[in-house]
Amino acid sequence: MTSLTEQLNDAQYGNIREAHITSGVQLGENKVYGLIGGGYMSDGSSGEAVRREQFWHNRLKLCEMVIRGNMPFISLVTRRQRGLEPPAYRFQLLWISNSADSLRLIEWNSHMGVEWFPKKGKLRILTMEEELDFGEAFEGGIRLL
Repeated sequence: MTSLTEQLNDAQYGNIREAHITSGVQLGENKVYGLIGGGYMSDGSSGEAVRREQFWHNRLKLCEMVIRGNMPFISLVTRRQRGLEPPAYRFQLLWISNSADSLRLIEWNSHMGVEWFPKKGKLRILTMEEELDFGEAFEGGIRLL
């Protein structure tokens, strides 16, 4: 596409946006752009925001599947590290890297951490003391950070 059949002014583009319609924008000769900022959804949401929401929803669902699929391994490590197997496991998301290539969770009943590296296809199971470096000696019962 090299040009639009009709040029719109700012007020007309404003009306189109209020109606949740995405249109092309011509910014000069042979310069037509579409979906600036990801466009708009029919409910008025940002197209980019919806795309990101779907990405994170899918990433977290995949993380849930990986955790469920590796529970025998996680249970084995928990028994070895803690000498217990909780009657129920309660995982909570702690952290996600900006690039989504690492997610960290904590299992509250055993205080074990799970780090998932989706691109590498690896899990890391760790004690929270190990992760927080609680293994060092405390000075006077209080450790200053």
